[in-house]
Amino acid sequence: MKRILIILVLLLSYKNCLLGLEFGTTGTLTGEIASLGSGIYSKFPLTFYEDRQDYVNGGLTFTYNSLWSTIPRVWLTVELVNAPSPTDTYSVVVSSNSSSSTTVLVYRISNGGTVTEASSGEVKVTILAIENIY
Repeated sequence: MKRILIILVLLLSYKNCLLGLEFGTTGTLTGEIASLGSGIYSKFPLTFYEDRQDYVNGGLTFTYNSLWSTIPRVWLTVELVNAPSPTDTYSVVVSSNSSSSTTVLVYRISNGGTVTEASSGEVKVTILAIENIY
């Protein structure tokens, strides 16, 4: 069951990337949690949000439009728009995360150790946010 859920999450979260679409997608997945020591699993709906956007210098904000009352868990990826440089690495950092939005910054780390913010349109950022359960 866990493998089916993981495959479903991967398919849903990257369908926009595969289709070349760039607009936010929301939906519901089924979550499964084991009760401690009992071997019993509980299932419940989990809301998710997925989007991919061109990076904007100064930070990129993904807005959730009141999906959650708690701060979601987020997974981020960076996709290079142009051919990769053999000497540069990119890192995406969450600068702000709330129940209504997540703001991210992307940094380019050069071979010599110089860190600068990525330029507008230099990369695309994909976010997968899933309702956080405690």
